[in-house]
Amino acid sequence: MTKSTKRFYIFSSIFFACFVGYFFFHIHVYGWLSDFTGHLNFIYQNSINNYTLYNMLLAWLYLLIQNKVIIEIIYVLLLALSKIAIAFIVRWYLLNKNKEKPFCSETVINIISFVILFIGGGYLPVWNWEFGKEMYIWWGQPNLWHNPTILFMEPFALLAIIYLEKFIVKKQQNFKTWLLLTVFITLSTLLKPSFVCGAVPTLAIIFLYLLIKNKFKNFKEIAICCCAFIPSGLALIYQVFALFGSSSSSIGLTATGLFKSWTYTFILPLVILAPIVVYIYNRKRLEFTDVFSIIFYLVAFMEGNFITETGGRAGHGNFVWTYMASLLFLFIFSLICFAKNYKNTPKKMRIFIIVLYAIHLILGLTYLLRILTTGGYYI
Repeated sequence: MTKSTKRFYIFSSIFFACFVGYFFFHIHVYGWLSDFTGHLNFIYQNSINNYTLYNMLLAWLYLLIQNKVIIEIIYVLLLALSKIAIAFIVRWYLLNKNKEKPFCSETVINIISFVILFIGGGYLPVWNWEFGKEMYIWWGQPNLWHNPTILFMEPFALLAIIYLEKFIVKKQQNFKTWLLLTVFITLSTLLKPSFVCGAVPTLAIIFLYLLIKNKFKNFKEIAICCCAFIPSGLALIYQVFALFGSSSSSIGLTATGLFKSWTYTFILPLVILAPIVVYIYNRKRLEFTDVFSIIFYLVAFMEGNFITETGGRAGHGNFVWTYMASLLFLFIFSLICFAKNYKNTPKKMRIFIIVLYAIHLILGLTYLLRILTTGGYYI
């Protein structure tokens, strides 16, 4: 084990402990301002038929042991594990990329892996329009700290994107790759359906382009890849019936979303300023994960603006979660794109991009600090 690897595991342990402390603190001190306590209540109410997998499993466990302290410990440990898993997945992915074509040191890879855990979206704190000073609502954040379902979903969604690349681009079209892809997509859907809601239309666009480009010669491999979504599709159908089957709520369209909910849509590119600069500059060197994350973001943005829930769930804004997840993927893969093309980037542009990511990191840490000091994730 190299010194760099040892340092990574040391810092991972420290951050894991910090995440555990944060989630315990937030549940007990600011729980009423987050989704944590609401989901714990689902578990304590024996919601064994809940639409999310972890709620069902912990509800069954609670039925067996009838001990809220143990449930809470498991709950918090799983939240912290999901958060730190992002760093491990990014590091594993980068190390494999670096073996194929070396582009940076292991130390740089470790730094990227940890930076991505705290990076935040850009925003204008002096903006004076309605909700203009929000750092979460309307602007969006790639790293969210108050919603358990998205925290549990993101590692599996990230793995699904990586295995899509393995299957489609790297032609690792064996049963193991396909099975793991299927498992990751299904688990992400069972934990929160936001990823699959954005991934399906995103892949439809990508697959249509690939089919036309290859004159449908790759139809078989794309069809096999699509089959990986069948279990998650069945899970999604179950979730729709579980959520809307016995309630007055349903899914509908809103033509005013882009102009009413997002009153200053034209300035939202600030949220992802660094990824925009990286992708524009490296537009001729984009890989599958870059293209996927860009299209996924655009699809998620449209879904968040034009699809809504009606009835009792009308104000929940649950279709915006796909947009929130898309921000994390954009930052992860744009940062990786920048690292891979660092040597081909002029010095002034390197400095400019590094400064942009540094600003995003400062804003992300500011967002976390404001949550810790005020309890409001929506500030």
